[in-house]
Amino acid sequence: RFGASRSSVREALAALTYAGVLEVRGGSGYYVIGNPSLLIKDESARCAGKVVIAADEAWNIATYKRLLAAGADGIVLRTGQQQWNKQLRAIRQAASDMKTPVPILAEIPAENIGAAVHLALSASVDAIVIPGGAGAEALLAARRTIEEENAPASVIVRIDAPANSETLLRIADGAFFDVSLANGGFQKNLAVLIRQGTANGKLLLFAAKAADQPGPGKKYEELAAQAEIFGLDGIAFSPAGIALDNLADCLYLLRKKLKEAEERNQ
Repeated sequence: RFGASRSSVREALAALTYAGVLEVRGGSGYYVIGNPSLLIKDESARCAGKVVIAADEAWNIATYKRLLAAGADGIVLRTGQQQWNKQLRAIRQAASDMKTPVPILAEIPAENIGAAVHLALSASVDAIVIPGGAGAEALLAARRTIEEENAPASVIVRIDAPANSETLLRIADGAFFDVSLANGGFQKNLAVLIRQGTANGKLLLFAAKAADQPGPGKKYEELAAQAEIFGLDGIAFSPAGIALDNLADCLYLLRKKLKEAEERNQ
């Protein structure tokens, strides 16, 4: 009737869904959701504490717009994702549409680090995140590659265990400390590490997963309080398991709790 093939219609629907104009509702069909104004709910929720969000392959431009509007300070994108290029385009398009520049951090897998670093730098990311388990040599190799390619990217190390943490932090420009390190026998050493890193101008965040935290209201309050007590710059948060519709609300709540924690300690 309209002179369009089924494959063309499917491609158009997929493109509009990716751009956030349409929404797919299982068993019901496609719905037009438009492109509503995405302003942060409460300007007072903005705070000095940073919140960096780990991206998911299912997110589209509309998802990133909501996160930027809710105050995301950075997006962590895994280089191993099949949709790497597509996600990069979606983040940059959302940032352009919102007129809100956002740093992109590339999460490097433990295997084949060299190739992953080259891929990340070719995409002009702002930082690369390397697992501490890869060792000091991997961080040094990444720094050499950055210098050779004259790239402006920073090196962040993800520290999940106490071993070699001081050496790793000395090499890197910043660190994501697993929040579990704040409890138990490593607590005092962690506090010393953070003070040293802060004195040297390094970006230091607690890394936490939604699945590791108890009930919604309490988890953000405790997480924000820990970040403030240890004097960290904020939180690197993996929202895996949180429904897409709730992502922006969760980010907004986390930022609100960070601001409240800051105000209590002023």
